[in-house]
Amino acid sequence: MKNNQVSKYSPEEIFEIFKEQYRLASPLDPIADETFELTKGTLIIDLQDAQDLLPWQEWTEWLNKCYGFEAKRAEWKKVVKPITEKTLWDVCLFISKRAEKEIVKPINLLGNECLSSAVFLTGNSCQTDPPIPIILTQ
Repeated sequence: MKNNQVSKYSPEEIFEIFKEQYRLASPLDPIADETFELTKGTLIIDLQDAQDLLPWQEWTEWLNKCYGFEAKRAEWKKVVKPITEKTLWDVCLFISKRAEKEIVKPINLLGNECLSSAVFLTGNSCQTDPPIPIILTQ
């Protein structure tokens, strides 16, 4: 739904997203280390090793797409290099200054306030492929 307001992510929210992505994805990757624990102080080099990440240039391009902003390679380089000194928290701070999230408010559906419907419609409107058909019946 395009009429929702937006707000910035907090660095803590970005960090929690990284942790959850890692928790969900690492069991599916035979090279990733499932036992590795992400912390705010996790070095980029350790993150790359534990997650079998792409080189920083491709990883940061993916982060741009994932969070819907365009940071230049030179900007990202300052955030992630040297990989033996920069941390996941540096990345979280950088993303939180740029990325926005929609604030989804309940919609009135058949006389009732419904947050679930608003979330569904918002998610559906964000798709780039042909959207899932929505059929509202009475």
